[in-house]
Amino acid sequence: MNDNMNTTNTGNNTPGAGSGSGPETKEGSAGPLVGSTIVIIIIILGGLYFLNQRASDDATDTGPTGDEIRLEEDSAALDLAAQSESDEVGDIETDLDITELDDLDEELGDIDVELNF
Repeated sequence: MNDNMNTTNTGNNTPGAGSGSGPETKEGSAGPLVGSTIVIIIIILGGLYFLNQRASDDATDTGPTGDEIRLEEDSAALDLAAQSESDEVGDIETDLDITELDDLDEELGDIDVELNF
């Protein structure tokens, strides 16, 4: 009835036998994986380098420390301390005339620069 079903197996019926398309193709797929891994590692190392550079640039800011500012003698504060304690109108006017209010907000413009805004 079916003559095609009674064929003998010659041992060469496996798909891709002898053509090189069997397990050998899986060896070639390691190249792109290794390459992409190397690229990812390079990107991560580059990011860490730039973050380190940015942190070191921030650390090299040579502005005065809080203790240096606190210990520095302030002429305006000394002038305010030297005012009279009298309640007389003439003494109060004299103290107001001596007090310099012109440069009161001089450093407000620098706050944005110092806070990196």
